[in-house]
Amino acid sequence: MKTSTLFKSFIVISLLGAVLGSWFYAFANTKGMAGGYANDNSVAGYGNCTHCHTKNKLYYHKGEIVLNGFSTKGANITLGYASDTFQMAVAYPKSDIGKGHCYGFQVTAIDSSTGKPLGILWRSDTANTSMSSKLIGSSMRTYISHSAKGITAATGKYWKFNWIPPTGKLATGGTVAFYVCVLSGDNSGSATDNDTTWSDTFFYRPVPSLSASFTYSPTSICAGTPVKFKDASKGTVAHYNWTFKDGSTTATDTNQNPTYTFYNYASPDSASLTIKDAKGKVSTYKTSISILIPPKPVITSSSSSVCKLGDSIVLKSSGWSAYTWSNGSTADSIYVKDTSKSYTVTVINSSGCSGTSAPFKLKLSPPVTGPSLSANVKVICAGGSITFTAGTGFSYYTFMDSTTILSLKQSSNVLTTKFTSGAHKVTVTGISSGGCSSSPSSSVLVSVSLPPVMKLASSGASGTSSTEYCGSDNVTLTATPNTLASYKFYQNSTLLYSGTKNTYSFAASTINPGDLFTVKGANIAGCSDSTKGLSLTYSAALKPAFTYLDNNGVVTFKDSTQGGKPSKYSWDYGDLTPYDTTSGPMHNYKSGTYTVVLKVTNASGCTYSTSKSIQIVISAVQTPVTFSSVKAYPNPVKEKLFIDVNSEEDQKAELTLIDLNGRTVAKQKINLTSGDNNVIFEMNGVAPGTYILSLKGRQDINTLKVTRIE
Repeated sequence: MKTSTLFKSFIVISLLGAVLGSWFYAFANTKGMAGGYANDNSVAGYGNCTHCHTKNKLYYHKGEIVLNGFSTKGANITLGYASDTFQMAVAYPKSDIGKGHCYGFQVTAIDSSTGKPLGILWRSDTANTSMSSKLIGSSMRTYISHSAKGITAATGKYWKFNWIPPTGKLATGGTVAFYVCVLSGDNSGSATDNDTTWSDTFFYRPVPSLSASFTYSPTSICAGTPVKFKDASKGTVAHYNWTFKDGSTTATDTNQNPTYTFYNYASPDSASLTIKDAKGKVSTYKTSISILIPPKPVITSSSSSVCKLGDSIVLKSSGWSAYTWSNGSTADSIYVKDTSKSYTVTVINSSGCSGTSAPFKLKLSPPVTGPSLSANVKVICAGGSITFTAGTGFSYYTFMDSTTILSLKQSSNVLTTKFTSGAHKVTVTGISSGGCSSSPSSSVLVSVSLPPVMKLASSGASGTSSTEYCGSDNVTLTATPNTLASYKFYQNSTLLYSGTKNTYSFAASTINPGDLFTVKGANIAGCSDSTKGLSLTYSAALKPAFTYLDNNGVVTFKDSTQGGKPSKYSWDYGDLTPYDTTSGPMHNYKSGTYTVVLKVTNASGCTYSTSKSIQIVISAVQTPVTFSSVKAYPNPVKEKLFIDVNSEEDQKAELTLIDLNGRTVAKQKINLTSGDNNVIFEMNGVAPGTYILSLKGRQDINTLKVTRIE
């Protein structure tokens, strides 16, 4: 506690008169009285006091300690705080001053039961008092004595001193005895006249210490909940001053036990109490207040409106410990259908705080007009796709083909579907954000077109078939049907032509082995069909040529065709004799000029020809013919060739086998008789192929074409 000088009270000790003598020793060694007022022999140790002062007292006076205007005799006096300093005084009433010479006094404060000092004494009037101390037993006592005449006042003389109440067991109150030894006289001048010793006792009761404190409830505070504060301070309180800090708001209250409501929970709040007693002493207690966040429930709904009266929706709030709806339900969700009411929910969170949602009012949706509907095409091919687009602004869409559902409650306003045949009447119904179905849209009519059946043919081929092209042939591709909107001709995957014509022509020389030709036709609806690949072949042109050897009318022809090996030959000797189909024939001519034509044919049936004019001159003397007929069989032959010869005479002859290059392969000499002869010619060891068999007699040569096979 702070030292106080508020108490400027006096202990007033009234004496009859005084002559200061040698009384100090006696008073300093006495324990004093147990309490109350005492005089002369009734004072313990009085004999010590009169040890030096032997005369009887001249006057009898009841000295009295006066504190703060109250008599201290047997009284309970509230002095102030235990640590306050009190200004006191020893005074002679003016009536006593006139009866003798007042020489002085000595005073101390002692515990009457132990003889030990109580509190602290020191002089405050240094001009008129002195202070001394002496060890008495085990305790050091302090004394205040006069050193001058004192201070003169209208009521008498007085000497001031200070006293601080004791701590320890008497800090909260107890009995204090002030012992005073006074020397007074009768104006006789004797130093031993009339010693007086007494004590005055009062009950010291200090003012309790001032200490601010309080409690509050509830201790877990939800924002918006009233909080009751209860004073728990110590001491005697004269004034209360409460301060509440609620975010940026500050409020005060002077009631002892106020109630305050906090709303801020974003930053720390606080409450403080400052108390003051009647002496102006102040004590403050402050504590921080934590405000719990209140729940802010939100009502979610399956829809904000109903499509027609009587329809219901679900209201829900989740994540809380407890629920109370405005209709009394304690579930976390409710069904509502009344469009005339508003609904709220009050919830309690895990901290015990409650909060109420904003009101929810169910609405009745107006009728919903159906969305628009369009299609990207009106005619499609079988199995083709068509895209319908509905107007926006709806949560879901249901597309119908007459009474058949194409798509049920899809979120997209676009539907792509396929039809395989027939005509179709498509509508769409929308579902609004409130869950209400619209009226159907206007219908969109679409139809399915069948694709054409495509065919492809080629013309212009000079080969064996219509797909075998030769030399300079031109190919014409023709697609049917011929009434389509577009045609595309392909050579393998290469586009040759795209347009409205159903034919396409090109040089056959551009055909490569293995090429396939196709056509794709499409009608006005875009329905198309493609043909399978048409295989065309092309053979490069052969360059037929030949040479010949004239042996006096017996001409041997030799093929020299370039550009490939012919698969067929046709020799027109130009003399109206039958054509020969061997590759290197021999022919007997008469003298004259002949046009020989050679036609060669390749494997694709492509035929090419060449001609040459030859002139035959036979010597004037003709060798008579000695062979009337020559036949050979079997032809083709494998091993043995049988030759029938009709000879005009007996003669020697020779058979010679010649290949087409003019090389001699085998020879055999024979003897012929006149008439029919049969000869065997061995073909073993002869390679398969075509050969010329020559029979030469004495005057004649005959040739045959023979083929050797395996």
